[in-house]
Amino acid sequence: MGLFFNGSGDCEVIIIQAPTCNQENGIFQFFVEDTLHTVNHRIVTTANSTLISEEDFTNGISISNVPSGSVVSTLINNLTGEETCSVTFEMIEEEFRCEGFPIAYCDSLENNFNVALELECNTTNQADITYSWSNGSTSESLVNVPRGAYTVTLTSASGCTTTVEVSPSHFPSPSIIGIVWEDNPLYKDNFYDAEFENALEGVTVQLFESSDLSMPVQTVVTTSLGYTFENLDSNNSYVVGIVQPNGLEFVVKQDPNVPNTIWDSDVDQMTGLSDEIMPGSCEPIRINFGLKPE
Repeated sequence: MGLFFNGSGDCEVIIIQAPTCNQENGIFQFFVEDTLHTVNHRIVTTANSTLISEEDFTNGISISNVPSGSVVSTLINNLTGEETCSVTFEMIEEEFRCEGFPIAYCDSLENNFNVALELECNTTNQADITYSWSNGSTSESLVNVPRGAYTVTLTSASGCTTTVEVSPSHFPSPSIIGIVWEDNPLYKDNFYDAEFENALEGVTVQLFESSDLSMPVQTVVTTSLGYTFENLDSNNSYVVGIVQPNGLEFVVKQDPNVPNTIWDSDVDQMTGLSDEIMPGSCEPIRINFGLKPE
């Protein structure tokens, strides 16, 4: 069950329980092979040069509340004060090491995030680990939470704890996506229909911080799949605009009193810019630009 340590004068100890979590909860047993001459003896134990136990000896006595470190256990004759035998050994603490790797992903139904932990622990009893999150949750993972910073305290069955931090960088970065299309003159409905209308390639799309429309912070060129702006700041607000291709003008937005659909034009015909965007949701925000021949 534990490690055997032989000492002088045919005495030995067996470690029954190693200390854990910086607690003085180690236990060992002290044995003497020849017990004929151990009457009127006491056993004196020090740990890290500090006395932790002194009591009458019986063969196989258990010494508890032992901390980690260097331990010396000595059998002493009460009548003569002489040492009968002694054992010196190391009590090595059993640490609870658990490294957590947060994984945050978007829950599109809730338009929020779930956070799971991949754990690498030095214990086989991960099922016994309990969780205490900074938002009050005690489950293994977080469900339907906003992007942000969280901490979780993991506690082992023996009461050892370790902490894992979740930062905003663990969450998928906010993004803005969209297409630029040419409205079919047969329909002129301001809606994109992939069967009858073309998504334009090679159109320059610019991303501006709403506080400064003089200089774009990102510039991309559309492909057949549209465009994407990634790694945005969820605390910032943005405006998207395009460099208007020759021979095309912007399609008028839908009635501002009617909520946009994901395929209508989001551009202001007067400015050529989108509305102000706060990309704080977990799903990409879609901003489309509809164009028609002048």
